[in-house]
Amino acid sequence: MDPEVEPCDDFYNFACGTFLKTTNIPDEKVSVNTFSTIGDRLQEQLRTLVSEESSENEAKPFRLAKDFFKACMNKTLIEERGLKPLEVIVDALGGWPVVRGDSWDEKSWTWVDAVKKFRKYGYSVDYILDFSVGIDLKKSTQRTIDLDQSALGLSREYLIKGLDDKIVQAYYSYMVDLAVIYGAERSRAEKELKESLEFEIKLANISLPNEKRRNATTLYNPMTIAEVQKTYKYVDWLDYINAILPESLKVTEKETIIISVPTFFKDLEDVLKTTPKSLPISVGALYVRKHFKEDAKRTALEMVNGIRTEFQKILTTVPWMDDKTRKAAIAKAKAMTTHIGYPDEIMDNSKLEEYYKDLNIDPAKYLESVLAMNTSHR
Repeated sequence: MDPEVEPCDDFYNFACGTFLKTTNIPDEKVSVNTFSTIGDRLQEQLRTLVSEESSENEAKPFRLAKDFFKACMNKTLIEERGLKPLEVIVDALGGWPVVRGDSWDEKSWTWVDAVKKFRKYGYSVDYILDFSVGIDLKKSTQRTIDLDQSALGLSREYLIKGLDDKIVQAYYSYMVDLAVIYGAERSRAEKELKESLEFEIKLANISLPNEKRRNATTLYNPMTIAEVQKTYKYVDWLDYINAILPESLKVTEKETIIISVPTFFKDLEDVLKTTPKSLPISVGALYVRKHFKEDAKRTALEMVNGIRTEFQKILTTVPWMDDKTRKAAIAKAKAMTTHIGYPDEIMDNSKLEEYYKDLNIDPAKYLESVLAMNTSHR
């Protein structure tokens, strides 16, 4: 605020004047605001925390965060190791056909098996299909599996324009250049990655456009796994889903899941047939212990509880609600939970140690450390 400005004359400069006078826009940014300024300060505080050396008796979760930061920042060692760590993993996944050339065995490869391997090594599985677990739209107390159309490397709105579009051409050139850097022959890369891009364009064409995804009800199509299997027979869905879920969590064919875009799953079968086969908690705990003031959380909780209490009082008196609606609204208000600042568990070292007991980070192995984090607690 700028108290020297009369709010009745210029409320904007009264409310924001001091920020405008004291804030400079760095060369690397096009704009700044209060939130970006707070974010920049937060990032600097976190960088300072994870840059500190670990003490002998420091809790494992904090050592993991600092070791991972070391692995990330050791650019010299990353350059020395080059593509070797990636090559080992790609070979374990079955190899990249464009690099292996004629030695790659198409007959023994299936995309479902590839997804399973990707899951095992900590990579995303959202290539042919998007797999997620989230809150059930119509049953907020339950979580459900959601199968959606595939994630694309380039926006659908560009891909549907085809290979003649300059953005799609740039995307294709990028794909080819990466393959050549990895060791592929350029002529083979141009041929095979064009086929790969054509497949991705087909996926884009059967995908639902963004403007039609705004209606959440349209994307809510519950089916049991047995019903999904009967309708879309080209995948063993129970096996596929259980392979992606953690080993400790398995479902049966009676499990209800959400199919977001049924038309995509219907059309996907034809596309596949015609296509050749070719650590956040530990860092948060570090930050809270160093920079977060306990009384700030207490004040915020008191404020929220006060608002909740007054809101419930209002619900008892509003004249336009009938008794049934009023009771439902009050019950929902009482059921609301608050998430302010941080969970109390991150202040308990024993719980943090237990959570991260199976995770190991090697400061000298950046890629392997990233994958170890991806496979931990998924």
